[in-house]
Amino acid sequence: MLLDGINALKLTPQDAAAQLGVPLDDLADVLNAKASVTAELALRIEAWLGVDHGGRAELWMAEQASYDLWHAQQRGERNVTAASSADAPRSFRNSERCPTHPGEILREDVIPALKLAPQDVAALLGVPLDNLMRVLSGDAPVTAELALRIEEWLGVDHGGDAEFWLAMQVSHDLWHARHLRRWRLNTPEQEAAIQRGIAQDLDVPEMTTEQIQSMKARRPRP
Repeated sequence: MLLDGINALKLTPQDAAAQLGVPLDDLADVLNAKASVTAELALRIEAWLGVDHGGRAELWMAEQASYDLWHAQQRGERNVTAASSADAPRSFRNSERCPTHPGEILREDVIPALKLAPQDVAALLGVPLDNLMRVLSGDAPVTAELALRIEEWLGVDHGGDAEFWLAMQVSHDLWHARHLRRWRLNTPEQEAAIQRGIAQDLDVPEMTTEQIQSMKARRPRP
C-alpha cells in the first residue's frame, strides 16, 4: 500500500525515505513487508501526506494490524470471525487521556473476573509466563499472534475478539507517539524529560521540528 502511494507520487524509495526522514534500508524493509509500519512511521506518513491526502496515521496502523492478524491466522490455520467496526475502540486522536493498554484490561478486569493466576493464563494461552507478565505490565504490546490466542481462549462472544484487542493496542501506541511528537515541539524542559528516558523507553526515534516542517512543505498538492 505504501509502495503504491510512492509510485503514484512518482517518487523513488530513496526520495520517500529522505522526505520521511528514515533510513532507506528501514523503509525498504517496510515496502518489502519485512518490517511493520510502526506508530512513529505512521505519524511521519501523516505529516508527509497530510490527513486529507490519505496520510491519517490511524488508517496506516489499522492496515498493518489487519495484515499482521491475517498472517497470524494463516500460520495457525485459524478461522477468525471479523469484528464489527462498531465494536472497535474509537480513535483517541484528540484525547488528552492515554488509551488503556490492553494488557491492563487483561490484568485488572479479565483475569480477576475469571479467578485465575497469571501462571494459569500463560498456560491456557500457551505463552511463556515472562512474556505474559510484560504484556500485563504494559511493557510489551499485544501482538497479532497473542490477540488470536486471546480470542481462542475467551471466544469472540465473550470479549476475546482479536481485532478488538489489536485496535486497543494501536490506539495506545499512536497516543504515545503523538504526544512524544507534541512534547518535542514544545519547551526545552519537555525535551529534556524525553531525553531522560521517555523516548528511549518507547523505542521511538527522534524527529526534529525542521524535519516535520520540511515534510509538511513537501505534501502533495490537491
